[in-house]
Amino acid sequence: MSLGDPRLDLFLPEQMWEEVQVEQPRRISAFARRRGLDVEVAEELSTLCLEAVEANVAVRARAVYSALEADARARSFA
Repeated sequence: MSLGDPRLDLFLPEQMWEEVQVEQPRRISAFARRRGLDVEVAEELSTLCLEAVEANVAVRARAVYSALEADARARSFA
């Protein structure tokens, strides 16, 4: 199963998506610096990662996601 598998319905709270857009590039950049990787490669990886999330994960407003949270938690522990 992959991120783009049509059997998956993936959702992300709006607030978390905003955090991902800030933190993910920062962390990839830090990883690249520590490993001596090319900055351009790190930036491209960051862009591709964010595009993969945008293409495969539905971002939901906090109010919508809150209403579904209990059901989502129940499924994750099943």
